[in-house]
Amino acid sequence: MAIMASFLVDVLTRGPVEEVGSLIIVLRLFRVFKIVEESGTVATEEMEGYEEKIRRLEEENEKLRQRVPTVAHGFGGDQ
Repeated sequence: MAIMASFLVDVLTRGPVEEVGSLIIVLRLFRVFKIVEESGTVATEEMEGYEEKIRRLEEENEKLRQRVPTVAHGFGGDQ
């Protein structure tokens, strides 16, 4: 409400052409900030996915490491 009132006062005191130009600049800046904010959100979601994938791969790696001595010992004992 206060923003609209101040915009109206500026239009009445300075003229509509200057104010429309200012409004366009403000709206473009707002759009840029929204894009940057959305990029941050997407990056956070991707990072969470990568963290989950790393956790699963670490678990799989640990299971495979537990199997390796058993398999290697089985092959070594036959020779």
